[in-house]
Amino acid sequence: MGGLLSRQNRSMLDQLGCSIMNMEAFEITKALKKELLRKSLQKLPPSELMDFLFFLYEFQNEGFSAGLVSSLRDLDLSAVRMTPLKCTVVSAVMGDTRKPVAEMNLSNCHLDPDAVHTLSPLLRRCQNVNLQMNSLGPNSCREIKDILLHPDCAITNLRLCNNPLTPEGVGFIMEGLASNSSLKHLSLLHTDLGDKGAEMLADHLGRNQNLEELNLAYNGIHDQAAFRIVEEAAHHPTLSRVHLYFNELSDDGLRALKPVGVKVLVSLTEGADASRHWHVILKELRANVGGWDHARISAHLTLLLRDLQQSRALTKSLWRKARIFRVETEVKRMLGRIQQGTL
Repeated sequence: MGGLLSRQNRSMLDQLGCSIMNMEAFEITKALKKELLRKSLQKLPPSELMDFLFFLYEFQNEGFSAGLVSSLRDLDLSAVRMTPLKCTVVSAVMGDTRKPVAEMNLSNCHLDPDAVHTLSPLLRRCQNVNLQMNSLGPNSCREIKDILLHPDCAITNLRLCNNPLTPEGVGFIMEGLASNSSLKHLSLLHTDLGDKGAEMLADHLGRNQNLEELNLAYNGIHDQAAFRIVEEAAHHPTLSRVHLYFNELSDDGLRALKPVGVKVLVSLTEGADASRHWHVILKELRANVGGWDHARISAHLTLLLRDLQQSRALTKSLWRKARIFRVETEVKRMLGRIQQGTL
């Protein structure tokens, strides 16, 4: 049907004795555009959105397709297996418009370095990019570095969590951050950093001048490396929040992470009170625990539960006791579901 809108195609058909008038083609275009515009304004499931982009790719009318995809502000393709062909289709169709994209969700899409490279012109125009759970390694990080270094990069929020980036991959990410001015929020939660990756990150953090939030939770980071990160963060001009919960920190290490000027999310307690950010920590846990080591997370939650119970015993404020008890109840519920395998 899309081919009939091409004047060249209609001319060929006319030579074969099948004449289609311009007005008929115009009416077809008008009816199709009305229906497809309605569809493009809907929030389609990821698989249906991919089918819609395929349809536009095969439509053979770039101007027509560009008018439709310009209304797409969010692209949720999560859990769609992004083959080379699908990456080419998405890049080609969305490349017809230069409008920015508010959010692109490519979590659990089996991306590889070639896929990231193909999608890079689109990715750098997105404000929020979710690339978690793709088994991305150092080679993919090299492609992401190039995206971050592009002068037109518009990414403000980048989620790379649950990928085996390793210290080598983090090195590429930090090279990209050095000259990037758009990124504000970076999640490297559960990316196999370890102390080596954390130290490398701390070495390069000062070269960036715009980051506001950094998530390094569940990375096997110990006291010394964690302290170095927090120390560098305290001198950063814009960084105001660092996530370090579910790391391998001792009680002394936890007490040492109290710098001035940066908020460290490391526990569910703040002295004899519940942390103001306890819901942020538990929200991240709910969103990611499916692919984590349940025994290890259960051990971390047990320690956090111990801290909550100790804080509740220390405070004399009934209001604080009630708030801590509320958090305790939520942690116990989550701990039970993890142990039962239902979370």
